Amino acid sequence: MFHRPYPILLVWLVTQCSVARGGQSAPKSPAGLLARMQAAASTLEDYQVMGAGTENGKKSEFKLYYKRPNLVRVDSHDGQVAVQPNGEIRGRMGKGLFGKLSQQLGRHDKRLNDDEGIPFYETHYLAMISRIKSQAEHGATLKTGVKQGQYILNVQSRQTVWKYVIDSTSLYLIENSRSVRGKQVDYTRYSSFHPNTGIKAELFKF
Repeated sequence: MFHRPYPILLVWLVTQCSVARGGQSAPKSPAGLLARMQAAASTLEDYQVMGAGTENGKKSEFKLYYKRPNLVRVDSHDGQVAVQPNGEIRGRMGKGLFGKLSQQLGRHDKRLNDDEGIPFYETHYLAMISRIKSQAEHGATLKTGVKQGQYILNVQSRQTVWKYVIDSTSLYLIENSRSVRGKQVDYTRYSSFHPNTGIKAELFKF
């Protein structure tokens, strides 16, 4: 029903290039890149970002809002869904005669998951970093590189590869994709990333 903005992240096969970020050289290992991303994430009180791409051949567009510690809202063509300030999850169509009417959804409702089974409320930046670390702990191979001034991270687990393109200044995602047996099955490009704009909790309340 709702598509992942986000995605999962990192891996560095550091090339001979050195990318500056505030005077810093490129991280020399996947762990180093993850540490920088974690540090950047620690400064985020809130953010909003646009996403557009494809998932199993279907176009996907969405806008994601996040507010620390666990408020997440996703608006898409399918509707809107959000973690409420009281912890409930509610969804609504967001259009038409009954577009503003919402209903409560269980946290394990499959309509809240993307094709990988990841619920929308675990697709924000911090959750993505944690997911990548967990993948590494469970045997995934992480490789990193630098291309055109951007960090590239590949995470491989068996026949699935997640590729992340990361802005070397903000350390936020520019794009991510997932391939299975060499075939790309989903892709998302991110734009209009706005951190720490003072998003109010009321935005998440339906």
